[in-house]
Amino acid sequence: MSMPSQAPVPRLFPPTYDGSMCSDSSRCGSFDIRYPFYLANTTKVITADNTTTYSCGYTDLKISCRDDGETQTAIIQLGQFTYTVKNISYEAGTIIVADPDAFRNGGNYGCPIIRHNVTFGPEWLRYTGSYDNLTFFFSCNLSKDELPGLHDYRIDDCPGFSNSPGGGASFVFSSDQLDATREHDLAEHCDDVIAVPVLRDSLARLSNMSLLGSEYGGVLRNGFELAWSGKMAGACYQCEESGGRCSYGQNKVFLGCLCTDEKVEARVIGIDYINRILVVSDSNAGVD
Repeated sequence: MSMPSQAPVPRLFPPTYDGSMCSDSSRCGSFDIRYPFYLANTTKVITADNTTTYSCGYTDLKISCRDDGETQTAIIQLGQFTYTVKNISYEAGTIIVADPDAFRNGGNYGCPIIRHNVTFGPEWLRYTGSYDNLTFFFSCNLSKDELPGLHDYRIDDCPGFSNSPGGGASFVFSSDQLDATREHDLAEHCDDVIAVPVLRDSLARLSNMSLLGSEYGGVLRNGFELAWSGKMAGACYQCEESGGRCSYGQNKVFLGCLCTDEKVEARVIGIDYINRILVVSDSNAGVD
C-alpha cells in the first residue's frame, strides 16, 4: 500500500495489529458483519495510554450481538439508545433498524409506545429517500369540544397500548395527516410529542390510513432505513483508496490505516490526537 510521504509523527499506535479484528466477515444473528461495520468485542486498546480503544471500522457502526444461537440479535446504538438490526445491504450501503420498544406491549401485534426521538451523529449515517415519520402526542388533556375530528387518530384503545400515569388521550399522525396548525395546537395540550422515523413503503401498505391509530405498531416494527458512507477526503479516504481499512477511536478521531499485511500505516495517525496526548503527557511530567 503506497501513500503520500509525510514527516514522521510520534507513534502511539502499534506498528502491527491483530488481523482478526479486520476479518472479511463475522456472523451476528442472521447477518454478516464486515467493514465498515465491526463487532463490539473486536476493539483493541492502545497500550501507550491504555484508555483509547480502536476499531477496524467507523465508530458509529459498532454492532453488538445479543443472546446466542437462534435468538441472537444484532444491535446498533444510535445516540443514547439501541436498535435492532433488521437488514444490512452492503451493495446499497443501507441498514434497516427498529426500536426494540416496538416489539413490546403486544409483541409482534398490538400498539407499542416509544418515548424518545431518534438521534445520531452526521459523520457516517443519514436517512435515505425511504424516510417518512409518525408523530405521537401522548397524554393530551382536551375538552370534548376539542376532540371532534381526532377520533381516527386516537391510540388509547389499541391492544397493548399503555398510556402514562398522567392519563389523557394519545394520538398518532403520519406526516401527510399533520399540518403545522394541528401540530401546534395539540402540542400545547399534550405532555409529550415524539417523532419516529419509518419506512414510507410501510405506511403505503396500510389498507386504510384511518386505521393508523390501531395499526401503527406494524409500521414501527418494520423499522426505518439509514445509509452509511465514508469520508470523501482526508486520511481515511486515502487509506481506503489504497486498499486499507480505517481505524477510529471511540471519540470518532481517525487513528490509523490498517493494511492487509497486518501493519499500520504510521503516516496517517491523527496528528491532532497525537499532539493532544503529548501535551497531556508533558504537563503530567512536571507534577510531583
